Amino acid sequence: MEDNNLTPRQIQAITTRTKIYKTAQKLISEYGFENVKISEICKKSEVSNGAFYHHFQSKYDIIVESFKEGDRYIESQLNDFLKENSSSEERLIELIRLEMNYAKKIGVDLVKQMFKNELQVKQKFLTSEDHLFNSFITNIVIAGQRENEIRSDMTANEISNYIIRFTRGIIYDWCLNEGNFDIVDFSTESFKHFIKIFV
Repeated sequence: MEDNNLTPRQIQAITTRTKIYKTAQKLISEYGFENVKISEICKKSEVSNGAFYHHFQSKYDIIVESFKEGDRYIESQLNDFLKENSSSEERLIELIRLEMNYAKKIGVDLVKQMFKNELQVKQKFLTSEDHLFNSFITNIVIAGQRENEIRSDMTANEISNYIIRFTRGIIYDWCLNEGNFDIVDFSTESFKHFIKIFV
């Protein structure tokens, strides 16, 4: 839907939702997920509790929205990179770098809460089709196999799953270590070695 086709009420709803989300993200980043109450988010956002629950089912939805925002960020950055004459290996390395850069940007506490949420609720995000990062990897692998840049004795899904689990493992280890190493540099260099298995 184009912005110029939105009604004033729809624009107001988007503005309110964005304000709540940005405020919650800032408070969680400063004080930690467990230390921030919905009532505090509403007070800082200057909205009612009802307004919060109109836009988000729970505080965990803020985390899911952060990861969806990450997918959108990666997609916009990756699209520019894909225009260049790069190999599948280079594209995958860049994709991993972007994913880790976003994790670093939102902070270890939000990432830890995402893992915690994934373990506690039935509705998953990291393993769902809504998580575009997984699709990005699969599409690059498929293109790489078509161009004979990536081995074809394994399916694209098999290779993609290895890569996804590799990246998830690094992010999890980063969380276990309270973010005390540079996840971008470490993951990029590690992945350059790991990807050689498939090219």
